[in-house]
Amino acid sequence: MLEGSPNEFLHKPIVKYLEDRGVKIHLNRRVQELHYTTDASGVPTAVQGFTVNAGKGEKEERRDYDVVVAATDVPGKPDLF
Repeated sequence: MLEGSPNEFLHKPIVKYLEDRGVKIHLNRRVQELHYTTDASGVPTAVQGFTVNAGKGEKEERRDYDVVVAATDVPGKPDLF
């Protein structure tokens, strides 16, 4: 599917596209808590933001956003390929 290394032909172009538009990508940060809205029955409907552990020796920080897009590891998920 790719002409070569996924890092060169997939990841780098996506990162460049996003960074050219002002997106900041933060890796290796642990999400401590999700902040979300709920409907009348208490079911979560939309993520508003999250609290992250900023790094070694740094305190937790709450961040709120208009839109949240996240990718995460799912422990115990079997490989699909």
